[in-house]
Amino acid sequence: MLIVDDDLHIHELYGRLIAAALPPHRVLNAGSVAAAQVLLADTVPALVVLDLTLPEIDGFALLHWLRNGRRCNTCRCWWSVVAVFQPTTFASSIILT
Repeated sequence: MLIVDDDLHIHELYGRLIAAALPPHRVLNAGSVAAAQVLLADTVPALVVLDLTLPEIDGFALLHWLRNGRRCNTCRCWWSVVAVFQPTTFASSIILT
């Protein structure tokens, strides 16, 4: 499992959810598309949780790279767009492809 998000709180939240639902799986974290590509050079995760609104290179670029690459074109992707309204509330839109 790979979580790609620039927000540490989202890494922690999704990491806990994945660990609780799928305890034997290792969860990797990347804070950017570039960091994710480095990890994906050596790993083919079963699932990628992907923030589409990353700052430097957006998640759509990584999704395109995953889908067109030979190693990761079968990875399941869980797209995530999180909007924080107040420090205690947020809305999340998630799509699995």
